[in-house]
Amino acid sequence: MAKDLAEFTKAFATIKGDVTAGMEQIKKNAAAIAQTSGVMHEGVKEVGLRVQKLKDMGETGASVNDFMSDPEVKSMMGSVNAYMKQIEAECNRIGALHAGSFKKTIATFWDTKKSLEAEIAARKKAVSTKLGTGNKSLPDLEKLLAEMNKYKDAQFASFEVFTPETAAEHRSELDKWIKDEMSKTKAAALSAFQKEMDEQALNVRVLNGNVGKAKTTLAEVLKDCAAGEKAHKAKQLKPLMDAKLAAAEGVKELSDMAGKYERAQQDQWIMSKLRTSKDKGAIESGMKSVIESRNAAKAALNKLAALKL
Repeated sequence: MAKDLAEFTKAFATIKGDVTAGMEQIKKNAAAIAQTSGVMHEGVKEVGLRVQKLKDMGETGASVNDFMSDPEVKSMMGSVNAYMKQIEAECNRIGALHAGSFKKTIATFWDTKKSLEAEIAARKKAVSTKLGTGNKSLPDLEKLLAEMNKYKDAQFASFEVFTPETAAEHRSELDKWIKDEMSKTKAAALSAFQKEMDEQALNVRVLNGNVGKAKTTLAEVLKDCAAGEKAHKAKQLKPLMDAKLAAAEGVKELSDMAGKYERAQQDQWIMSKLRTSKDKGAIESGMKSVIESRNAAKAALNKLAALKL
């Protein structure tokens, strides 16, 4: 059945809206995967450093499973696997969109474009409509087709070629990271850590960002603790437990961040670099600020953890 200009215009507008919404989901997916994957990779590095300490104490093993009896390794791997589950959930979410609404929008675009081209060709061919009302909208139909062709090569092209990453791919990458950490010698593990700290801990811009993040996280922990204390006074068990869990997550994040700076302060190579840095004062102050934020958050959480109903 032939469509008029209004129908084609409405269909194209709907497609553009769906593509824009889809691209937002794609950007959200990329950000979530990048952030979570980055944190997970950092966690694997922490596991590697802990394993090196255990090897120094005489323990042996070729895989991370050989060190799972250590409470710290077990806890760290628990966090790593929790992040992996987040990635799996995100991959499944975007995968469902890709196979569902994304696929439908792409098909609708090509069907609409094909139908519009056919309508234009039919109107040009039909001699009986040359002087009738049917051809009055022909220039507008051709203009709309030009817009669709232009759109096809712009945002729609990015949307159409998008292929979501799979949970299996990330699981394979995680296994590789763990295997690499387990196979490192002590010197390799330390040099990798030192290189990271040279690029991050001794980088004032990065450090300032971490200081700001630490202060924000501390504020969130204190807010959670205040909510927990309020729930305790009101004898509300679930809000109290929710507050404890939320505060613990914040403390974990701060502990991970502060732990790097504490190890950096104990590393002679890193500290020798710091002593000759023109930003020595700012770096020392920043490190101290992150560690103090962690300490304040832990103190607040300990106080909250002691509250029982």
